[in-house]
Amino acid sequence: MKPADARTRDPDCDRGRAARDLSAVLRRAMLPVAIGLGAGVAASIPLIRILATRATDVSPYDGPTWAAVALILGVVALAAAIVPARRAVQIDPSAALRSE
Repeated sequence: MKPADARTRDPDCDRGRAARDLSAVLRRAMLPVAIGLGAGVAASIPLIRILATRATDVSPYDGPTWAAVALILGVVALAAAIVPARRAVQIDPSAALRSE
């Protein structure tokens, strides 16, 4: 069995930490997106009659269209968050603290 300090330097341990950190950063980045999508849908429900005059080819009551728009916005937000999240995970925390 390896000593405790040798196990913490194990590359498998680093990969697990990186995956946890990446999911934590992405979760933190996507929370405002989810709140914004929910608020946008909630705000647009009372405004459906105004939307009906603006949307010519699509009914404002069309659920699949609403779902598709929310999905596209979520995917774009995830794509925008993943690049800085991966960059943040690759930085060694102790090196970042030493540089400040």
